Amino acid sequence: MYRIVITDKSGVDDFRCIDAIEEAMAKYGGECFFSLDPEDVTSCDGIILPGAPPDVDPGLYGEEKEPGCGVVDRERDDRRLAMIDAAVKAGKPMMGICAGLQQINVYFGGTLIQDMDAKEPHRYSPEYTADLRYHPVINIRDTQFHLLLGKSGIINSMHHQAIKKLGKGLIAGQVWLSETLTQEEKDEWLRKIEREEDGEFTGPCIIEGIVHKTLPIIGVQWHPELMFKAPVPGAVDYDKLFEYFAFLIRRTKCLKEG
Repeated sequence: MYRIVITDKSGVDDFRCIDAIEEAMAKYGGECFFSLDPEDVTSCDGIILPGAPPDVDPGLYGEEKEPGCGVVDRERDDRRLAMIDAAVKAGKPMMGICAGLQQINVYFGGTLIQDMDAKEPHRYSPEYTADLRYHPVINIRDTQFHLLLGKSGIINSMHHQAIKKLGKGLIAGQVWLSETLTQEEKDEWLRKIEREEDGEFTGPCIIEGIVHKTLPIIGVQWHPELMFKAPVPGAVDYDKLFEYFAFLIRRTKCLKEG
C-alpha cells in the first residue's frame, strides 16, 4: 500500500474530483490522505495536486492581476508551493491536475495565461457542471504521453487558465492545436515543441500535459479522474496516467531502498 498526500479537500467540488482521485489510486494500491503541511511529505510515497479554485496569484510569476483572473488566495498558494518544494527536495513522485499542473509550472519559474477568454473547447464556467466539454489532443513524440496514450485522442476540458511559458526543466507532452490552423502550421508547432524551443504557448496552441526532464513529475490540464464517469468515443485511456503515477512511486521506492 502506498501513502499518497493530496494537497486539497477544500472548496466546492461539484464534480467529486477528489473522490474520483482516491478511487483511481486505490486501484493501484494507493491510500490517500489530505495535508498542506510540508512535514507530511516525508511520510508519503507520492503527492497529488488536484484541480481546485481559486486561481494562482499572478504575483507569483511577476505579473499584475488582469481583469479575467479570478479570486486568488496567496496563503493557499504559498502552502501548496511549499508542498511542491518539499516533494522536489525529497525526490517524491508528483502529479498535478488542472490547477495543480499550473502551480507546478509556476514553481519551476513558468507563467500562466490568466484568462483564456471565450475559447470554446476549454472555457470553464459553473453552469457547465452537468456537461463537461471535450476536444482532441496530440501526444508529443518520445514523451510519456505518446508512449502511454498513443498519437492522439479526446480529453475533457474545464479551465480558463493555462500554461503560457513552461517552467525550467519541464517539457510539453500533450497539446491542443486549434482547428483553424492549417496542417503545415500544426506541423510547425509540433516541430517547435519537439525541439523544446523557448517561447509562449498562447492562441492556437495550449499545453495539456507536461513532464519533467529528470524528476518523477507529470501533470495534465484536464481531468483524467473524471473520464470514467463520462466516456466518449475516441477518449484517451485516463487510467494509464494513474497507472504510470503508481509506477513512478514503485520505481522511486525501489531506487531509494537499493
